[in-house]
Amino acid sequence: MNKVMVVAAHPDDEWLGCGGTILKHIDNGDDVLVVFISDGYSSRKINKTDSRDNASSSLMKEIGAQEPIFLGFPDNKLDSIPMLEVIQGIEKCKVNFDPNIVYTHYAHDLNIDHQIVCRAVCTAFRPEPGSRLKSLNHFEVLSSTEWGYDSKFNPNLFIDISSKLIRKIELLAFYNEEMRDFPHARSNKNVSSLAEYRGCSVGVNAAEAFFSSRTIQD
Repeated sequence: MNKVMVVAAHPDDEWLGCGGTILKHIDNGDDVLVVFISDGYSSRKINKTDSRDNASSSLMKEIGAQEPIFLGFPDNKLDSIPMLEVIQGIEKCKVNFDPNIVYTHYAHDLNIDHQIVCRAVCTAFRPEPGSRLKSLNHFEVLSSTEWGYDSKFNPNLFIDISSKLIRKIELLAFYNEEMRDFPHARSNKNVSSLAEYRGCSVGVNAAEAFFSSRTIQD
């Protein structure tokens, strides 16, 4: 059994970036934990009781993943927090869960929180003797990765989610407040289109694409 940790800046990033992959891990009997760094609501005029945090907890319960961890740093303000605090929060989760597979953001996303989470994860999971980690992968998030000023997302890992795409789209309903109408980049249709495009790149019906910055084979 794999122990899979997904480290995302905000609730919904994890599902846009690797929701189909999470479903495959669950089906394979893997233990999945999602860690959210920012609270997902403090930059908006919404109630915490109606926040994305609650949507994420409900989604993880629905699919059989662990109850997510919320570190609670301020939304879209990670650049105001000492990097060491973010790294230490991730390191605590790392020690307690001890994953062998990690998914997180891509370094050149437009969103500043995504950039900082990527840097913090790479630091928290820096190579050390005896580490259990065998795979560190970076996902793409629509309306951030492709909008980045230096977006050079060149995936080298593709996970076939042909059997999971419909379910991924269905479960996006948990984040309905974050979705937009087509032709916005963050629309259900575009999520499907991206998965189909990534799939066609490698000869399958649908895929999620990642940049793997570390893969260790025994």
